[in-house]
Amino acid sequence: MAGVFLSYDRDDSARARPLALALEKAGHAVWWDLHVRGGAQFSKVIEEALKAADAVVVLWSKDSVESPWVRDEAAAGRDSGRLVPVSLDRTEPPLGFRQFQTIDLSKWTGRGKPAEFQTLLASIAALEPERNRMPVAKPPGGVSSGNRDNRQLPLFAAIALLALVAAGLAWWRPWNASGPSVVAVRPADQGAGSQHLAQDLLVQLGTLRPALASSMKLVSSTANIGRPDLVFQTAVIPGGTGESLVLSDANEEVLWSKQFQDPNSNAAEQRQQVGFTAARVLRCALQESSGKHGRLQSDLRQMFLDACAASTEIGWDMRSLVLPLRKVTEAAPRFRPAWAQLLMAEVNAASFMRDSTGDEQWRSALQSDTNRARKYFPDMAEITVAEYEAGRNLSFSEAVGLLDKAKSQDPDNPFVLSQHALAMVSTGRVIESVDDERRAAALDPLSPGVRAEYIRTLAYAGKIDLARAELARAKQLWPGTETLREAETSIELRYGDFEKVLRESEEYSGPAVNLYIAARKDPTDSNVAAVLGYLNNNRTNSGLAAMGVQALGEMNRVDEVFRFLDAAPPDVLKGVTYVLFRPWLANARRDPRFMALAKRIGLLEYWQKSGHWPDFCSDPGLKYDCKAEAAKLG
Repeated sequence: MAGVFLSYDRDDSARARPLALALEKAGHAVWWDLHVRGGAQFSKVIEEALKAADAVVVLWSKDSVESPWVRDEAAAGRDSGRLVPVSLDRTEPPLGFRQFQTIDLSKWTGRGKPAEFQTLLASIAALEPERNRMPVAKPPGGVSSGNRDNRQLPLFAAIALLALVAAGLAWWRPWNASGPSVVAVRPADQGAGSQHLAQDLLVQLGTLRPALASSMKLVSSTANIGRPDLVFQTAVIPGGTGESLVLSDANEEVLWSKQFQDPNSNAAEQRQQVGFTAARVLRCALQESSGKHGRLQSDLRQMFLDACAASTEIGWDMRSLVLPLRKVTEAAPRFRPAWAQLLMAEVNAASFMRDSTGDEQWRSALQSDTNRARKYFPDMAEITVAEYEAGRNLSFSEAVGLLDKAKSQDPDNPFVLSQHALAMVSTGRVIESVDDERRAAALDPLSPGVRAEYIRTLAYAGKIDLARAELARAKQLWPGTETLREAETSIELRYGDFEKVLRESEEYSGPAVNLYIAARKDPTDSNVAAVLGYLNNNRTNSGLAAMGVQALGEMNRVDEVFRFLDAAPPDVLKGVTYVLFRPWLANARRDPRFMALAKRIGLLEYWQKSGHWPDFCSDPGLKYDCKAEAAKLG
């Protein structure tokens, strides 16, 4: 993975956005916020981002060739040997840059990966530091690894859509001995829009204050407080197309900045997003400014704060955060909040890449960073969770034991609670899973990822009305957020118009999905047999197996569920347990054959030794006694 600085003209932002997202999806960390032009402070932010980048991708167009900012950034890339020029409209680059081979993306629509886009990836890879390279590929079978239903449990710790700042929450405490941190909110200019935005942000941060810091003092620009510790400056982008936000310290050094421009959001939704992003960045800034774990140099601080902000915008795949967070921990190994975020990002990456090319590299990197973190923080709960993810051959007792340990180490850590919830649902303890996720969402009200996980858990527990209500509220708080779009897709795929979801989502494609659509629309014996045939030919893929079992349950093909699982390898069986306790498999659980299946998987041994029997054993409609049936099986 490489750090990519994307240089472009403001008028080309609509073309820059899909390219930035595609590069991020390819695993790179991209600095691509619309550049805030004017003022030495903003120049310094851009300069620092340029210095930190491995590759400088310049988007040439009829507008950018006239931009002095883009020319300066391109010159910085050229002079340091990091320039990757791209043409958006076949405009000839300015003098001084015409000797470089320019990649023509003028016909690229933002979808697919044509040869020109592959050339771009290859050019970036050529500049990427060797130690950061990790292959990225989709799993076999034509199903994207971005599908949450492809996760393997309980031997992996995928926390879909979890915003990483939650990992740092448990380690923040108000430890400023000199008194509360003073945070001011000011308009950057005298315009009415900027002033209204500042007032709105002040109100929002005041509302969210309990989730930030009880010792924080929040003031407006008119307060007579001398020099504040941190200052948010708000401004409306010329033309009224969005808002900008800048965070600086008492010395007026810019710590972080961002522009918010989403054509799909109205003004109210956009300002809501500004407020929640500001709150998350502020929480991380307070962690750093407290000095509890030392202070970060400006470039490292910006990487850390950028990761906090990015966690509100990206979905399950958080690989792009690993490289910058690793840089922070390498340069500041005693800065605990960065370790928490790094380990959570790598747990996510390792689970996302399961069954894919690059799986071993990600798992090896996770183990290496876990060992480094243990030297400084041996009792850190995130380390225990990382051990859980790395332990691919753990028994259920060992896996649940590790997550019980992590929960005891840090019972108020939202990330740990969500990981524990996944282990609970994979062993049939669905009620405890919902309780864990509810508490995680209450502890971290700033995280759309934590809320999305709670929503999905409710839906998969059969509480669909409550899940939809929570989703509606979350979409008002975080409009357009990728994690919530993924959660909505998961719900609609199972409870709504599944054909519409599959048509509109790029994440679902390939022969397995086509067979699933045919069988779901018309569950004839021949269509179901085709699904089973494909699954049996790809029986080592846990993601496909989970999808297949879910589909058979939706069609109420109980015999086929058992027929497929009876022939599945043991490691694949462990990878589908989280599906077995969903509502669609209720009839399979009511069949006594389910207990024999549980014994083969290893669940029965766990239930008997721990005394924690699954929830369904108490269902009034169950026609057998779980303990008695288990005793028969020996």
